[in-house]
Amino acid sequence: MASSRKTSEEAARRGGFFLLRADFWSRTFFRLLIGALVASGAWLALALARDRALDLKDFQLSPSSLEFVSKPEWLKGSLEQQLKNFGWTGEKISLLDADAARKVAAALSANPMVKEVQSVERAFPDRIRATVELREPAALVLRGGRYYLVDAEGTRLPGDFAGPSDVDMDLLMIVYVHTSPPPAGKAWNDPAVVEAARLAGFLKGYEDLVQRARISAIDSSNIGGRRSQRESEIVLITSDHTRVFWGRPVYSRNVTELAADDKIANLKRVIDESGGLSDKEYVDLRFANPVYRNRSHYISGY
Repeated sequence: MASSRKTSEEAARRGGFFLLRADFWSRTFFRLLIGALVASGAWLALALARDRALDLKDFQLSPSSLEFVSKPEWLKGSLEQQLKNFGWTGEKISLLDADAARKVAAALSANPMVKEVQSVERAFPDRIRATVELREPAALVLRGGRYYLVDAEGTRLPGDFAGPSDVDMDLLMIVYVHTSPPPAGKAWNDPAVVEAARLAGFLKGYEDLVQRARISAIDSSNIGGRRSQRESEIVLITSDHTRVFWGRPVYSRNVTELAADDKIANLKRVIDESGGLSDKEYVDLRFANPVYRNRSHYISGY
């Protein structure tokens, strides 16, 4: 009898123990569930708050928010606007977005005026600063009554313009072009345009002399001897309608003509000794002794 009583008491104790364990785990699970719900609610609230913050107008970026560090002097007016606006899709970008700098860097990298994006940094509350290496405009291509920018490699830059004044840069014009402009970022598919652009880039190193000569345009329509092997492949045209026979492309190694630097020396020599080019019909720089014709008579060599 005593043994059976002892057994029932022990069973009762074991049952109570299991009930306590079950109650403990049920309470623990309930607490964990409550904690998870609180955490998820907090995360949801934070997500909603973040989305609302990203939509705040005070932190929205636009093309006007973009600033360029160490901006070159030529980057101003319509050129700067072309650079800022190209590729801006209208996508909302908030300065509060941790990915904002990367998004702006990607847009700049796709811009034909940009060779390299070096850094992009957020500047609160509504500015973003970029350091970039740019393709510098070298010339304007006149085609079909419109003007197109190209760099010194003949790559077309964004935009087309009604006149040279719209660019706000003193650039040489490439004239008598009959090929269509490529999309921005692509090289002009015409050796005449490419070689004229290379010469324009070279002449940027002699801006004072170009201004003294009043050179305004480059005619490369005979590139490669398209019209005649006897004529100068490239002709510089001054504002006074003087033709300056440059000859072959600027980086040509043809031994029958002077090197580009020697042609520049010839041009300087003619200007220094005759006072300018305004009274001349043409000047030939291709050979050791420059030749020119005044509008009234002919002079050969020195």
